[in-house]
Amino acid sequence: DGSCCYVSGCTDPIANNYNSNACFDDGSCCYDQLVIEITVDNYPEETSWQLTNSLGTVISSINAGDLTSQAQPYVWNVCIDATQCYYFTISDTYGDGICCLEGNGSYSISYNGNIVASGGQFNFSDRVSMGCVVGCLNDSYANYNARYRYYGRYVNML
Repeated sequence: DGSCCYVSGCTDPIANNYNSNACFDDGSCCYDQLVIEITVDNYPEETSWQLTNSLGTVISSINAGDLTSQAQPYVWNVCIDATQCYYFTISDTYGDGICCLEGNGSYSISYNGNIVASGGQFNFSDRVSMGCVVGCLNDSYANYNARYRYYGRYVNML
């Protein structure tokens, strides 16, 4: 028909980030997704969070001061590899968490539509591990697991 298409993006219709306008696949297709939802308290500028993998690489994050609207829900969609281990850390610079002294803030993390972690009452930080192997590091015990990678609360995503 003589038309030209220069739009690149995810061309796989089963991917979470499918782009029906894309005619060139750029390799960005996302099949597994975390949705991080945070409703902040009365001091949103105190809140930060970080999602890291088992190597400590930051996958996604926000800094204290990035959020500015009180009692406001914020949502982030993060593409992940479901076979990997992730750590979500939420922090409050004042040390009173996001619930319940200065408002009714909370957070939840969903994996492919299912809530896998939630909270809000903590002091300076709360850390949740997701998809990590749990076990014992001492090889003299029967339940020794050489693949043990657990830090904080454990959540099995799969």
